[in-house]
Amino acid sequence: MQSLFYSFTSVLLVIAVLVFALVRGFLQYVEQAGNHFIAFKALALLRDRVFRALRKLCPAKLEGRGKGDLISVITSDIELLEVFYAHTISPAAIALLFTIVMCLFIGSFHWILGVVALAAYLTVGIVIPMVISRCSGDDGLRFRTRSGELSGFVLDSLRGLSEILQYGQEKNAFPR
Repeated sequence: MQSLFYSFTSVLLVIAVLVFALVRGFLQYVEQAGNHFIAFKALALLRDRVFRALRKLCPAKLEGRGKGDLISVITSDIELLEVFYAHTISPAAIALLFTIVMCLFIGSFHWILGVVALAAYLTVGIVIPMVISRCSGDDGLRFRTRSGELSGFVLDSLRGLSEILQYGQEKNAFPR
């Protein structure tokens, strides 16, 4: 009888893990969709205001030769803001709201538990990332610099590949 109980429990646990994995995936999708929806709505308002002001302030500029460049710069800057809103501001706001709600919920059982939960959230969300950032120093900057150098090397090598092959300089161009 006891082995039947354990097999039933293990099957139930596996099913629960699968269900929770599916629910987690769905909720992550909903969160990302919400982040982008909010960002797109905010940036639609921003675009509307920018272009309305642009039409009022400089009609002569929009009639001239550089109007395509001006519109392109404004549009690309606003698109960069979308990434900032959807991937920085919105997740931080969600984390803050989640922390407040959970601390209030946990604190409803006992106020000390709410304070402990807040300390844990602050430690995991602020203190540990700051310590890791300070310990890593300028590793991120070095990584970006080296990555840029690698990209430049690859692009230069691809541009000159026909000449490298034509003159048989593969060993000199790509040392090991």
